[in-house]
Amino acid sequence: MKIVITADIHLGHSDHLGRINPDTGLHTRLEDFLKNLDRIVQYITDNNIQLFILAGDIYKTRHPTNTQQEEFAKRLRLLQDRKVNTLILTGNHDIVVSEGSSHTVGVVSALADEKYIQIFDKPGIYYHNGVKIALVPYIYRQKLGLKTNEEACQYYGKVVADLLQQLKDNSQKGKLLLIGHQTIDGAHMPAGYIDPEQVNEVVVPQSFLKGFDCAIFGHIHEHQVVCQSPTTIYTGSIERIDFSQADKPVGFVVYDTDTNTFEFVRLPVSDLYKIKLDLTDGEGDLTERILDIIDRTRLPNGIVKIEVKLRETDICKINKAAIQEVVSKARFDAGMIFDIQRHHVSRNEQVNETISSHEALKKYIEGRTDLKDIADEVYKRGLEIIKLCEAGRG
Repeated sequence: MKIVITADIHLGHSDHLGRINPDTGLHTRLEDFLKNLDRIVQYITDNNIQLFILAGDIYKTRHPTNTQQEEFAKRLRLLQDRKVNTLILTGNHDIVVSEGSSHTVGVVSALADEKYIQIFDKPGIYYHNGVKIALVPYIYRQKLGLKTNEEACQYYGKVVADLLQQLKDNSQKGKLLLIGHQTIDGAHMPAGYIDPEQVNEVVVPQSFLKGFDCAIFGHIHEHQVVCQSPTTIYTGSIERIDFSQADKPVGFVVYDTDTNTFEFVRLPVSDLYKIKLDLTDGEGDLTERILDIIDRTRLPNGIVKIEVKLRETDICKINKAAIQEVVSKARFDAGMIFDIQRHHVSRNEQVNETISSHEALKKYIEGRTDLKDIADEVYKRGLEIIKLCEAGRG
């Protein structure tokens, strides 16, 4: 039997990388995420998959919009109508910390047909043909009253051990599968992702996973295999979240209970086209150098961001309007960022009160190698300022 597992749907994420589609009224980035969710649902239908698991983080925020909730509910209803068993774990983005508040899929829990849709906001177990599953939602230590990460890890280890024992005690035959939403020690942490040193983050030792045939997690947005004993996988997100994932594949996992193997099925992704250029040499026509490096064939489907490193004296040489005219052909222009390299000059000991203002200006300019191309013009303008100042004092 095959199971489809995904995580980190993050409906509502990266709104700053798109706009409202006037034809649908939906945000273009929301449409990107929904299209890939639709592809997963279609895969489930086409391959007669009977078990689908969402391993946490349905929305970007803990307060999703009505539109985001409605669009997610439409897909769930489709799965329910097709009699697909769907399990949903709560992730860190789904949990509302305040006491008594429901999580983001609380409405689903209240309305869905539990015969086909089940929400796991607490650790639990689930049995299906050929597989016995332990499900552990995100452990938020403060909400559990756990003061330190050490206490949280001990709690997590006990929870997992108890679930594993329950699965082993059950007489049914089948692979032992762990599904969770947490950081596993040894996972690759891309820039901008969760920091294991954060006070609130529980980093789970790989030793806690022993005894399972396979462990599949959400939480980290990059698909990866963390370890082989047991095989421990992150599904990754279903769309590129930001430019840190610009070259990373996204998709979902299909786990085969018969062979204890998995397949990573890739999904189409938005082209997050990041252009980086170092112009600190100041040579040539700086605007043309930027325009020359832009791959115009990527613009119609690309979300484009330009980062340029240059000297502070060269910022005035950039024709922003000319660049934006070209980038306007992109699906979306995410903006242009200038990394200004400021020239730090050590104090010139020859410039002091014993010399005239004219001499001081000349020696100052001579000490600024970055001004050599415009030294005469700077000296001329400087003399004009000095004259004005002297006239004012007179």
